[in-house]
Amino acid sequence: MSKLTLILGYLGTLPFVFIGASLFLNFEFSIYHYPIDERFLESAISLYALIIASFLAGTHWTHHVINNKQFTKNIAIISNVIVVFLWIAYLLITYKMYIFVISVCFVVLLAIDKLLKNNSIISDTYFNLRYFATLIVLLSLLLSVV
Repeated sequence: MSKLTLILGYLGTLPFVFIGASLFLNFEFSIYHYPIDERFLESAISLYALIIASFLAGTHWTHHVINNKQFTKNIAIISNVIVVFLWIAYLLITYKMYIFVISVCFVVLLAIDKLLKNNSIISDTYFNLRYFATLIVLLSLLLSVV
C-alpha cells in the first residue's frame, strides 16, 4: 500500500472528527453569513457518512469484479444492499437512529474487509488502515450524538 493511500485514508476521517467534535461541543459558527448550526452539522456528517460507506462498499464491488470468486459475489450483493439501505435510512429516519444504523454498517463493512484480508485479497496494511479509520469514525459519530 502506498503512503498516499495511507495519508488519504486518514485525511478522510477528518470531517468526521471535526463535525463530531463540533456537535459534541455545541460549536456553531457562520461562513459568509450562512449559519453552520447543529442541524447543518448533523446533515453534513450524515451525508458524508453515506458517501464514505458507499465508497467502501464500492471497493468491495471492485474486489468482486477483479477476483470473480463465489464469496466475492456475495460480498458484492451485500455491499449493494447496504448502500441502498443506508440511502433509504438517510431519507426516512431520525438523526440519532441514522447514526446508530450507519455505525453498524461501518462495522459490517469492516467485517467484510476482514474476510477479504483472510482470503489474501487485501493486505494486512490496508486492513489496519480500515480498522483504525473505522475506530476514528465510530468514535466521532458517537461524539456527535452524546
